[in-house]
Amino acid sequence: MVTAVVRGIIVGLGLIFQILLSLAIYLLLGEHIAFINIIYSILGFLLVLGLIRNSKNYSYTLPWIIIILLFPLIGTLLYLIIGNSKHNSKVLKNIVKSEANSKKYLEQDDTIKEEFKNNSKLRYITDYAKYPVSKNNDVEYYPIGELAFEEMLKELKRAEKFIFFEYFIVQPR
Repeated sequence: MVTAVVRGIIVGLGLIFQILLSLAIYLLLGEHIAFINIIYSILGFLLVLGLIRNSKNYSYTLPWIIIILLFPLIGTLLYLIIGNSKHNSKVLKNIVKSEANSKKYLEQDDTIKEEFKNNSKLRYITDYAKYPVSKNNDVEYYPIGELAFEEMLKELKRAEKFIFFEYFIVQPR
């Protein structure tokens, strides 16, 4: 949470700096302001195109695109200073390492893949998301966690190969 607060402060300071810089540019270079705005917009647009082209994680890229398009100069500077730091993140490195280790457990059965070759959604899951699909699955809904837990224990005892669990905890505010 501290990191989020620090980043929020940095973004806030960047926005204030953008406003002050824009005012200074308007006051000092008032007669050339249209030309300067065009240059900022072109640079921001080119950076956004580069982000879209090279991005593999749009949930990370989209906020940067919005900031760069709204505030071209400071958005660009912030991205160059902070935006590329995701490659140095310990958390991201651990996630990448964990995904690489788990790939050996995510092998797709070729006979199942052949059966679903005409289903575009399942083909997307296997080809692009890199997760195997399976068949003969069953889904159960449990409104209370205690009931689900009891059933999970029973199914774990009966399991022959795999059990896929997906659960959500919804808490009213």
